[in-house]
Amino acid sequence: MNVPNYCEICNVHFNRPSHYREHIKTKKHIQNLISNKMEKREDVPYDIFKQLCQQFDNKLKELKQELRQEFEEKITNLEYQLKKTPNIQNSGHIGDNITVNIQINPHGKENWSYILPQLPKMIKKTNVLIPELVRKLHFDKYHPENHNIQVSNIKSNRIKIKDRQGNWITADKTTILSDEVRNIYDFIENEGDEEALLEKCSPNIRRLYEEKKQRFTGSIEDPENRRAQKTLIKELYYLIYEENRHKQNIVEETIIHEIKNK
Repeated sequence: MNVPNYCEICNVHFNRPSHYREHIKTKKHIQNLISNKMEKREDVPYDIFKQLCQQFDNKLKELKQELRQEFEEKITNLEYQLKKTPNIQNSGHIGDNITVNIQINPHGKENWSYILPQLPKMIKKTNVLIPELVRKLHFDKYHPENHNIQVSNIKSNRIKIKDRQGNWITADKTTILSDEVRNIYDFIENEGDEEALLEKCSPNIRRLYEEKKQRFTGSIEDPENRRAQKTLIKELYYLIYEENRHKQNIVEETIIHEIKNK
């Protein structure tokens, strides 16, 4: 039976055609396809090997571009700080504040470099993995470049994200957070080397991880998947709201403190 958006090689169903098209380009799918061909003693098509090589080449180019962009941004910020730094008197006191502009990444294009080393430990906390990754990705105080998602009204079904043009846009929370969860699992699978991470986990943790991944990314035609995804989205929505409110409280307290000391 031909099921739309279903990958027989990886035994996974996708809610959207775009997710299915992205999946068949992933390293995991291509590796599974090659393994399947070898088990059946079939010839692996040349175009599959060519696609895999092209994928690695594109990833290398993308990484080089990201590193170049990150370096240029750091240089720009440093130059900005130097221009804004006042003359230092003999007392060593700097009277003016230094303002540094932070370039916020578009939603879906976050900097994951500081999270990668933490994945081996985080992946073992299967019950809180996704919420903790969302918190670490979007609300780490040392990485404001990833502060690209906001919830200001807990009673609303809308969420604000930074788009690729650098604008804040409002969108449906279910759509955005469903994509967020899938992006996280895609990152773990491809960039985090999911299989290597799971090999270091106990059989029980591996089973729980795979069960939750299936529940959180599987077809919503399955009632259990639908319930699990609805619960997770509600939890993430509240988490983002609370983190935004906490950050706003800190800003307000800082402003009040500055006013009192003037």
